[in-house]
Amino acid sequence: MQAKKSELIGLLVSDGSIREYTSKYTEFDKRRNKRYNRIKRVKIIEFINTNKDLIERFRELLKEIYNYNPNVGLDRGNFRIPITKNYIIFDIKEKVRLGHNSWTIPRFIISGNKKIKKAFIRGFFDGDGSTDISKSKTPRVRLTSTNRKGIKEISELLLQLELNHSLLGPYRRGENRKPEFQINIKKDSIIKFINEIGSYHSKKRQRFKKILHAAIA
Repeated sequence: MQAKKSELIGLLVSDGSIREYTSKYTEFDKRRNKRYNRIKRVKIIEFINTNKDLIERFRELLKEIYNYNPNVGLDRGNFRIPITKNYIIFDIKEKVRLGHNSWTIPRFIISGNKKIKKAFIRGFFDGDGSTDISKSKTPRVRLTSTNRKGIKEISELLLQLELNHSLLGPYRRGENRKPEFQINIKKDSIIKFINEIGSYHSKKRQRFKKILHAAIA
């Protein structure tokens, strides 16, 4: 179960967010025949992605870990899964601080076994990773983040798993965008990454298959 929770957190630090706001409403008290104005603090964790298979994987993890099966929303081509149960939000917040520029890898993952480490990397890669084959027929696998500390911690996990890579950046993609850092898996470790880390993202799985096919051709 720790590996599943590790993957869930990997997905959340890549494509998750937390919203907190104040909700005002009116409540009617039948005993006193009177209406009262109420204020309630609302917290919601959301996971957003365009890939339906990955969304279903996230929902599957929620069901297995927390016995929670929320509905999937669709907004402008993005699938959304909201988490509204306080006990789940508390458990997640206790382990990781969500936010693209502020998250760090939880201690139970850093000190965990290889299965736990691999699960986190798979979750993060499925959210903020990419893979393709260049015009020169070179396979490429990358993980990208604007979070310097977080991406360095991922680099440490990859080293522990003996996955060779380079950590590059920062790169500026535009005046109003934060600088990005990028991990490039080296060619001699790409097959190992595919076989040991893998992916639940349908498009990335298909690209992995093409890379494996090219490797044995």
